[in-house]
Amino acid sequence: DFMRQGTGMICCYSLKNTAYPEFSFTTESGVMSLDFHPQSARCALLAVGCYDGTVMVYDVRSKLNKPIYVSTIKTGKHTDPVWQVRWQEEDIAKELG
Repeated sequence: DFMRQGTGMICCYSLKNTAYPEFSFTTESGVMSLDFHPQSARCALLAVGCYDGTVMVYDVRSKLNKPIYVSTIKTGKHTDPVWQVRWQEEDIAKELG
């Protein structure tokens, strides 16, 4: 039942081994959307949107099961399911400039 959301999981695979994930992260809510950072120097950053409205950023290089950024309903941010996440080009340009 889609309305009964539980925990979620993110698994990142390599073409070298498609049978077992190189990295996996558990989430408190179901994962709805993902987007890797578009710049090669930061491509290890993974933005994640969840069913409960949480938005997180993981650094997949760290291999820790903890995001480096979290925005939840508790912080007064998004409250609906996050159907899409995407890195914005103008924010990336500001960050590098």
